[in-house]
Amino acid sequence: MPDPKKKVVFFEGDDDKAFLEALQEAKLLPEGWQLANRNKQQHPGKDGLVRQLLPVVSPVNGIDGRAVVLVDLDDLSPTERVAWFRSAIDEALRNEPKYAGVVLESSGARGRVQGFRLISGDRVGHVAVVPVGHPDDADLNEQYGIDRFAIDDWVLRLALNQRVFQNVGDLSCIRFDVAVKKYREVGALFRENGLEVRKAKTYVQILRAIAAIGPSTATIVGRLVKKGLEALGTQEFTALTKPFLDDLAVADELVSA
Repeated sequence: MPDPKKKVVFFEGDDDKAFLEALQEAKLLPEGWQLANRNKQQHPGKDGLVRQLLPVVSPVNGIDGRAVVLVDLDDLSPTERVAWFRSAIDEALRNEPKYAGVVLESSGARGRVQGFRLISGDRVGHVAVVPVGHPDDADLNEQYGIDRFAIDDWVLRLALNQRVFQNVGDLSCIRFDVAVKKYREVGALFRENGLEVRKAKTYVQILRAIAAIGPSTATIVGRLVKKGLEALGTQEFTALTKPFLDDLAVADELVSA
């Protein structure tokens, strides 16, 4: 069971974990955050994430702890994703007799980050939900046809930075300008053949394919973050990922209140 004094961070997949681990290693995550041990077989998808979250934040049959939940926007707006999350938590509480009597209420919002409290008597669990993705990056999204948003949006931004790209040894076999050209060519070829190209993750996978990279996509994600920090320095790296890091800081404040 997680330490109730820590803030447990829940996320969707292995790529997200690799991204967060690299940020944590660089001390860019708030202090005291503990990454959840996500089991996609036992707790698959967004619904599984909610089920795994409840024992941490529930004041009944839980530890009334504090948690931050990163949920991909996909094709929803931040408001819609927060509404989905609240509905999913509410349904999970109603469907489990062991959570009978737990009251779910809002605890404040800042920007697109929303806080919630789960209350039973004098026990209270805290959770903040962060809708993840960068729909406001209009230039990138228009160029690459991205309309389903996730943490991979930041990974693609790093891969499209020439200094970051050239600092990743796995990519030394292909020139930066060639890689950028191939992103678009392969993306267009996919679409011509009826294949969906709507997510930044698809372009990260295209990069892995054209560079003949053996390690998993999650491994490459971690290396892009680490090498990005080396190439850009903390200040420039933070500026590039600022909206995301700002949301994490807000979430930390909401669950600390």
